[in-house]
Amino acid sequence: MLGVFAQFEREVIIDRVICGMERKAAVGGWTGGTLPYGYLVDAHAERLLPHTDEAPVVASIFATYAGAAYGTRTIATQLNAQGLRTRSGRPWTGQAVGRLLSNRTYLGERTFRDVTVTGTHPPLVSQQTFDQVQQILALRTRHQPGPAASTSDYLLSGIVVCAACGAHYVGTRQTDGTTGTATTPARPGAEAARATAPAHGYAPTPSKI
Repeated sequence: MLGVFAQFEREVIIDRVICGMERKAAVGGWTGGTLPYGYLVDAHAERLLPHTDEAPVVASIFATYAGAAYGTRTIATQLNAQGLRTRSGRPWTGQAVGRLLSNRTYLGERTFRDVTVTGTHPPLVSQQTFDQVQQILALRTRHQPGPAASTSDYLLSGIVVCAACGAHYVGTRQTDGTTGTATTPARPGAEAARATAPAHGYAPTPSKI
């Protein structure tokens, strides 16, 4: 019986905490959780404020992606080359950049459970830029080919790409037992790309998400 009452008391406390956080969110207060890159928390007002160093980086990421010239992985590479790191101190990845570009917090919104409030803190990007970025993200996601099924014993089969023609390398085993390589059919324009590709290395091209 005591266990039942203890469980009931815990549930009541949890409900009270959630209700309190919902009320706090309804007036734009910070309810905790992972702090978005580009912001810090005003301990007195309990609201988000732009981070002096990080906020310009966020604006730059949105502006660069909105230009549609670079994908998330290329942007991540550029950030790492500048010595920048994520909030957790890790190198940037394409996935991290993609999550940042999809975060509506940068519009000045806060969402907790079913409560969404606008104008709770200074936005770091405009609605126009954010919408443009979402359109590009959706377009590139629709045109991103899914992973091809592979029965090869070689882990990088279908992953390693030829820099000259864009074909995917697939590991094979020759009849004498030695290892060989093969490539999937090259994509359209591969012959022209191969003809113009440098003899050594590769010519970098804008990556896609």
